[in-house]
Amino acid sequence: MPTVRCHQVVAGPARRGALAAALAASLAALPAGRAAGPGDAPAGGGGGWELSGERDGIRVFRRRVAGSSLLSFRGVGEVDAPLAKVAQIVLDLERAGEWAARYERGRVLRWIDRPWRGLVHVEARMPLFVKNRDFVSFSTIVADPAAGTLRVDYEADRSRGGRPVGRGNVLGDLSGSHFTLRSLDGGRRTLVDGVAVVDLKGRIPAWLINVFQADWPYRTLVALRRQAGKDDVGAHPLFSELFP
Repeated sequence: MPTVRCHQVVAGPARRGALAAALAASLAALPAGRAAGPGDAPAGGGGGWELSGERDGIRVFRRRVAGSSLLSFRGVGEVDAPLAKVAQIVLDLERAGEWAARYERGRVLRWIDRPWRGLVHVEARMPLFVKNRDFVSFSTIVADPAAGTLRVDYEADRSRGGRPVGRGNVLGDLSGSHFTLRSLDGGRRTLVDGVAVVDLKGRIPAWLINVFQADWPYRTLVALRRQAGKDDVGAHPLFSELFP
């Protein structure tokens, strides 16, 4: 399965915003993938997911992470824009700060197999007296032009041995996080299905991570909708590589 090597930096004063930035911004750093199979299609529930709320057409789920006190969170909702425009939003590093909470900057560190494989670095700025978090993840983008779907998966780079990128930072983990975009209504709308599994490591307890991560699905979907409403968001050059 293809993967992508990229680097991205997120920043922000609030821990809640930093958690949102960590995943939303790492998604924004990704270029794209292989053909998706039937099992890649987004779904509203099942698989152990518990519906925790629904607002503005956005369903929020949570699920216990196996062998951990952490919870993973999932948001499913529609964006009133075609897949090409939504993909542009999540691929455009220069404008990611317009929608990804506390996003500061991002760049591709190294392509392994453009546009399929790379490594993403995300930095989340934490509150005062808490060290910034680095997230270094192998990213796999899965695209199926026939089905009109695009999926991004994240898995931590274990070869770092806990070594952060930034001096004085702590290396976190986004393993198991992913986004799926699916074209709807003849290409006029897009279903977004996002899962965040964020471990900040260090001394921050799991219960506190869960508290501040709980609203990530709703905030991220709302931000994507706002960005998609802008007239100056066009097709990203990488989109033509994913959907030739």
